[in-house]
Amino acid sequence: MTLRLSGGAGGENSADHKALPKRMFWIAFHGSVYPESDKHRQYAMPFAVEGRNSVERVIEFQWATPETQLRDGPYSASVEVLVLPQSWGRRRWRTTCTFPLRTDLWSGNRNALIPRTNDPEFYEAIKDVTG
Repeated sequence: MTLRLSGGAGGENSADHKALPKRMFWIAFHGSVYPESDKHRQYAMPFAVEGRNSVERVIEFQWATPETQLRDGPYSASVEVLVLPQSWGRRRWRTTCTFPLRTDLWSGNRNALIPRTNDPEFYEAIKDVTG
């Protein structure tokens, strides 16, 4: 599984412009966003999903150089999976979903692991309540 990032609103001199597009590879997964202290991450390995079912995983992708803080969002993010051969000896990367990664909605401490929605309409709706 890979995560492909592209786009961004930064100019030609931004760190994002120099680093993207980027393809990050899956290195591990957790059972939840906030794993229990005695639970360790599981390294990337194939897992089967029975037909018409789903599984929940918090996937960890690894970013190699060049470094960037992804400050110039929104970005286009695509999740790609390696599909078993459809014909002899041919495996292909297929895009399963593409979505906007709204880093422009992040605020405060970027190092904190706080799950947030990427839906900009949600933040518009709560402005009246939260100020």
